[in-house]
Amino acid sequence: MKYFLLLIISFLTFSFVHSQTAVDALRYSQLNVSGSARFIGVGGSMSALGTDYSTLSTNPAGLAAYRKSEFVITTSFSHINSEARLLGNGNGAVSDTKNRFNLNNLGLVFFRNPRSRKWKSLNFGVGYNRTNDFNYDTEYEGQLGGSIAYSFAEAADNFFPDELTGSSLLAFNTGAIYGPDQDLIYLTDFDNNLETPVYRNERIRSTGGMNEMVFSLAANYDHKLMIGATIGVPFIDWEQNRTYSEEDQNNEIPSFRNLIYQESVTTSGIGINAKLGVIYRINQAVRVGGAVHTPSRFSLTDNFSESLIYDFEDGSSGGVFSDETAPGSFNYRLRTPWRYMLNGAVLIKKMGFISAELEYIDYSNSSYNYERDNNGIDPFFEEAVNNDIENDFQSALNIRLGAEYALKVFRFRAGYIINGSAFADNTDNNNILSLGFGMRVKSFYFDVAYRLSGQEGTYEPYTTNFATQPVVNTNLTSNQGMLTLGFRF
Repeated sequence: MKYFLLLIISFLTFSFVHSQTAVDALRYSQLNVSGSARFIGVGGSMSALGTDYSTLSTNPAGLAAYRKSEFVITTSFSHINSEARLLGNGNGAVSDTKNRFNLNNLGLVFFRNPRSRKWKSLNFGVGYNRTNDFNYDTEYEGQLGGSIAYSFAEAADNFFPDELTGSSLLAFNTGAIYGPDQDLIYLTDFDNNLETPVYRNERIRSTGGMNEMVFSLAANYDHKLMIGATIGVPFIDWEQNRTYSEEDQNNEIPSFRNLIYQESVTTSGIGINAKLGVIYRINQAVRVGGAVHTPSRFSLTDNFSESLIYDFEDGSSGGVFSDETAPGSFNYRLRTPWRYMLNGAVLIKKMGFISAELEYIDYSNSSYNYERDNNGIDPFFEEAVNNDIENDFQSALNIRLGAEYALKVFRFRAGYIINGSAFADNTDNNNILSLGFGMRVKSFYFDVAYRLSGQEGTYEPYTTNFATQPVVNTNLTSNQGMLTLGFRF
């Protein structure tokens, strides 16, 4: 289950680029619909069957399969374990855990019989589904040569001190970088100790997710053809806080003692998209379907802040110096890629069903627009990040498989997902396993499900061309349990 989570954070002299990277665009393009427990139990593969509220965010034609009105609510509990290791010098791995409760979906379906000989239903659905989760904690520590001060200095090079902004300005104000010389090259306390090991620690806390309000309409023609449409209104709420520190524990670097760099970024906003779906019942046992999702067009706002504490001693000078940036914000737009789905299911008499789904998405087709609200941003930055998206990402095929076995009022389920890699230089898949159980009676049902997923990746805390580039291996494992209650009326 290998998935390269390329979290590269660049310390540039322009503060507004803290959040708008190619990886951020990917975060909001890779959906992992966490709807009902039944839907999760079969690996999200039941779009061709419908009669589950989650399908309003996948194939809205499934809404037409309802023959009664329904209220549904799903809650979940996630236990996320992370392990991170700073490569080099025999550094060990650091583990961290995070627990989280979420509301996965909440919705109403209204069934209407149009009293037509051929049209069997005209159904409306409204509510929301959770489409992604951003909750995790990661921490690493260890000894490694080099320093984040090099990154600050490289960002400041070729600028006069009164031209510096963002992290490079903080570094200059606190003494982490100084000068510059006649060539406008900034100096650090590490310049004569390029590879002297420095203890470092970083903790990253990420919270939030994506939820989608859905407004769906679907019709059933002669129990053969079902068509449906959804207007989706996705919401993004993401916050990341990172604290990075370095310390000369063995007193090997003259002047330098320690530093602490902190960064906080929150992203919030709203978007809109449309989903069109169709399901055709070939016979009593076999159903096939398809859906297309337009790009989500988001209007987003980032709020960010930074601070730096630097402790050094240089003869008669030195001490502990601190500085922080004024809170900033940046408004921009993001367009995610088109999505295409094919669905299929086979009913096995009254014993249950097997189902499958294929999803195609080209992650390289996301794009940013920085022109909103006259931000005055140089078009170079917009072009650069959009080029990164186009070059770093690729198209991917996601496969979802599932089955349900019925025993009187009880249901037993299993599912498996194979998500293709979004990265152009990686062919590894990310696999997800799920299991489920439920009970259904005339006007009430409940379902429970369990989902296991994992991600392996690499993370670069900062970038530098002057000294050792730190690389951190990460491994995230998520155990998620869900409970759904449904009431038909």
